[in-house]
Amino acid sequence: MKPVSSVKGKSSYIVYEKTEGVFPLSVSGQPAPLYVSSEDYQGVVRVARLLQADLGRVTGAEPELLVDKLSSAKEMLVIGTLGCNPIIDQLVHNKKLDVTDLARKRETFALQCIRNPLPQVERALVIAGSDKRGTLYGMLDLSTHIGVSPWYWWADVPVRQQPDLFVLPGCHTRGEPTVR
Repeated sequence: MKPVSSVKGKSSYIVYEKTEGVFPLSVSGQPAPLYVSSEDYQGVVRVARLLQADLGRVTGAEPELLVDKLSSAKEMLVIGTLGCNPIIDQLVHNKKLDVTDLARKRETFALQCIRNPLPQVERALVIAGSDKRGTLYGMLDLSTHIGVSPWYWWADVPVRQQPDLFVLPGCHTRGEPTVR
């Protein structure tokens, strides 16, 4: 699948109305649970908690954060770094997640919806990073797209509440940073 750029100035991959093929990040203020692995970097687990709080600020309800356990939910977010998250590595091995655009890149992420990633899960929104920073940037990029400003904490920038959040189909990325 060809990546869809989410570079500043282009439209967001988040929409507020359900249409064909979108991933339901939050429906009527009920966000999908987040999954991370304890085998991943501690920073990834820490930032997943920040994403959890950001989703709560926007939707009015914090999603469940699952570490090394799965939910009974039919849709969920799977967050992790290549080589550090068993579910992401399994998706790559089973050819359900194409990481061609992440291989041998630094600080890069891909955000995409996968159908039937696990036996009990119908769809997962996967945030996969090429390395630790790539995974962190992917989560922070999602926070920005749902409406949480990076200035929320420092400058008290208000967050607009939105109970319905959907992710457009495709592979979303910002690509590799141009500056080291």
